Amino acid sequence: MTSTEVSLNPSLHAERSDAEGGSYRHATGQEDRRTMGAFKVLPRARSAHRRRTESTELYRVAGGLAVVAGLIHLYVAPAHFVEEGLAFGVFMLVVGAAQMVVGVAFLEEPTRAPVQATIIGTLLVVLLYLVSRTTGLPFGPHPGRPEGVDTVDVVSKATELTLLWVLLSLPHGERIRSRARS
Repeated sequence: MTSTEVSLNPSLHAERSDAEGGSYRHATGQEDRRTMGAFKVLPRARSAHRRRTESTELYRVAGGLAVVAGLIHLYVAPAHFVEEGLAFGVFMLVVGAAQMVVGVAFLEEPTRAPVQATIIGTLLVVLLYLVSRTTGLPFGPHPGRPEGVDTVDVVSKATELTLLWVLLSLPHGERIRSRARS
């Protein structure tokens, strides 16, 4: 039986036994059979890869949610132009376009997507909606009068709240790194 001593880290020594089918024995005496070719895959490296994969999946989900929220705002913009005026219609167009751009950014280049700005912008849109449906906005065609709730409103806010939950589920370092790069 031939074995080779492999030192990948001063604190971790692994012994490979070719006769045993590539098993490894740590300095602690524990055997580990997780291998990739001729090299042992370190548990820390595996968990870092798993976190990157999970983060990428979360970015993709966030991208899809942002695109859906943007499409909803673009869909309701014409009604806002007609019922509430130019400023409200333009606001819906701007919010919808911003959500679409952010959604595409999350889908195409997740590490560069503006996570913090998306969280803050989405929170502001949800809060503005809550005020408009509870106490009414202090400006517009009907100041101080709450608006009704429609199905499209519920779908829109559910999408945005889910988007917030997904973005806040990203590891804290991911949210900070993406803000620093944007």
